[in-house]
Parts: sequence; structure tokens; C-alpha cells
Amino acid sequence: MTEHINAFNTMVSQLLSVDIKISDEDKCISLFCSLLDSWDSLVIAIGSNATTMQFDEIVSSLLTEEMTQKNMESQNGDALSVRGRYQNRNKNESLSGRSKSLGKLVKV
Repeated sequence: MTEHINAFNTMVSQLLSVDIKISDEDKCISLFCSLLDSWDSLVIAIGSNATTMQFDEIVSSLLTEEMTQKNMESQNGDALSVRGRYQNRNKNESLSGRSKSLGKLVKV
């Protein structure tokens, strides 16, 4: 998202350098339109709550959401990792238990 916003800001700066001025609201709408479909729910949420669109606030919301998604992915990955280790441990314990019991001979 950071790279996308930087590219967007570069484009806006280039337009300004040739005396094409874009209002804050137009920048917000253009940025929203440039996002992938996976961002639609956030775009709708921001658009429905905002009475006036401030570009800096929109950028902040997008970056915050990106960080939230990355944290959730990281936590899900950690949970899967812990679950995998727990299952492997139980599997190893049960295998080692079987091998010990198979190794004992009963004398009659």
C-alpha cells in the first residue's frame, strides 16, 4: 500500500508541475478508484462515514488497515505454527511410547 500511495503522490506531483491542480476530494476519489477490489469494503466504510474527504486522513486509514491485516496474518501464522508443533509432539510421544512397548519381551 505504501508503494501504491507513493506512486499516486508522484503522479499528483507531476500533474501539479504542469499546472494541473487537483482538489483534495478528487485526489481521494482517484485514490479509491485506483485500489484493488479487495479494498472495496474499507473504501465503502470510509466513504459512508466521511462528510468531507481529507486526503491525509484517507491515506492514514488505508495504511492503518494494511498494518491491521498484516498483524492478523502474522497472528494466524503463529497460531498455526503452535498447533503444528503441538500435534507433532503428540505424534512423536505416541510413536516413542509404541516403540518402547514393542521392545519389551515378556518371558513366560
